[in-house]
Amino acid sequence: MYQSLLSSRQLAAKALPPKALGLYLSLHGSVEYFLAKELRARSRVLLAEHLNIPPHTLSHQLYALQICQNLQRWSLPVDHAYWKKSSIRHEMVGEEHIHRCLSDGEGVILLVSHFGPWLFLQHELELRGLAPTLTYPLGWPHEPTVDIASRMRFLRQARQALANNSIVGIMGDVGLVGVPGLGRMIELPFLGTKASFPIGGAVLAMRASSPLVPVFCLRQADGRHSIICTPPINPREYAGTESERAAGMLASYARRLEQMVKQYPQNAYSYLSFPIRVEART
Repeated sequence: MYQSLLSSRQLAAKALPPKALGLYLSLHGSVEYFLAKELRARSRVLLAEHLNIPPHTLSHQLYALQICQNLQRWSLPVDHAYWKKSSIRHEMVGEEHIHRCLSDGEGVILLVSHFGPWLFLQHELELRGLAPTLTYPLGWPHEPTVDIASRMRFLRQARQALANNSIVGIMGDVGLVGVPGLGRMIELPFLGTKASFPIGGAVLAMRASSPLVPVFCLRQADGRHSIICTPPINPREYAGTESERAAGMLASYARRLEQMVKQYPQNAYSYLSFPIRVEART
C-alpha cells in the first residue's frame, strides 16, 4: 500500500494545480502518519528525547502528524511550479536586518537552515529584490555540488561578491542532516547533545568582514509561511583565534536554531535522523 501511495503522489505532482496539490500532500502525510511506523519512530526520538514532549500526549501526536504532513508538502523538487505558483500567503519579519547590513556596505551572508518550508525562500527573496548573488553548496537550491574544487571556487567568488556589497547564501545546518563534503565541522551543544556545524560560513564572515544573518522559514498553524530574519552576527564582536571566533559565532546561530525547533517542532522534518555524528575538525 505504501508503494501505491508513493506512486499516487508522483502522479499528483504532475497533474494537480498548486492549491489542490498542497491539500493532497497534506492528506497524503496524514495517511503516511498512520502507515509508516519507522517515520513515527523517528519522530518520537526527536520529540520525546530531544524536545521533552512525552509520547502518548496529545501534543506529541499532533506534532508527529504535522511533521509527516510537512514532510510530504515539502518533498517536491525545487523547480516544481508549486514553489512559485502556490497561493500560500508569505510574510517576512526582520527584513530590515538585511537592508541595514547592505547599507553598511560590507555585504551580508544569509545563514539558512533545512527547517520548515525553506525551499520557498529563494523565490520570496527574489520578489523582494534580496536574492543571493551566490549560494553554497554551489547551485543551491538546484542540484548542488559539494566537492573540494567547488568549495574553493565558492570562497573566491563569495569574497568578491561580498566586497561588492552583495548577498551570499549558505546552508548552516548541513551537519544536522548528514550532508558530507562540506568542509570543516565544529561540535556545539544542540538539543541536549553535541551536533556538528560547518565552520565555513563563519570563517568567510571573518575574512570578508561581513555579518551573518540567520534566516528561518516556518509554516504557521493557520497555513501562513513566515520568513524570519534574525539580528546580524557581527564577526567584529568576537575575540580570540579564528577557530574561537568561529565557534562563538556559530554558537549564536545554533542557539537560535534550537529555539526555533523547540518553538515550532512541526517544522523540524529535516531533523528526523538527528543526532547525526559528523567528524568535528576545528
